Amino acid sequence: MATTSLPGGPVDDTLTVWWVPGGVADPASPKVAELTAATSVDISCYLTTKTFGLKTDANKWERKRRCSSSVFEVNGTLKKTFEDLEYAYDPQAKAGDPMNNAQGALVPMSIGSLVIRRGIAYGTAPASGQFVQVITGQLGPQNDNSPAEQGDYLMLQGVSPTSDNPKVALA
Repeated sequence: MATTSLPGGPVDDTLTVWWVPGGVADPASPKVAELTAATSVDISCYLTTKTFGLKTDANKWERKRRCSSSVFEVNGTLKKTFEDLEYAYDPQAKAGDPMNNAQGALVPMSIGSLVIRRGIAYGTAPASGQFVQVITGQLGPQNDNSPAEQGDYLMLQGVSPTSDNPKVALA
């Protein structure tokens, strides 16, 4: 029997990430207008390729029975964590400088939504019907993560997710 290998979608240049301060009104049905609003910031080109992603782990416990010498694991509650955001910034740029749009928008301890669109070329305008992931959460403090030699000045910032809508269509 022949084995079929199905191709996946291309990854390069097909990720767009918006930060929506205060969060989208309805994470299950985000609006294009929320992504194109003056308060929303496209942080895609500031993010490094090192970070980005939501991780879900199940807290496991053991199930033992007196009638068996076997012990089985059982999945319990789920724990969702988001990798720290790592993004470029300029420590000498003045307030409002486009080089620091991500740093300025990602205000420590603020609440908002990361809206992530995958599989559509970067630069393509958001449109109704496109699928996105909406992660609402609170940002942590900003910490310099710049390399000692050669490279960009980088900021590292945690995200504590409070909700996740993994695949919803823009309205």
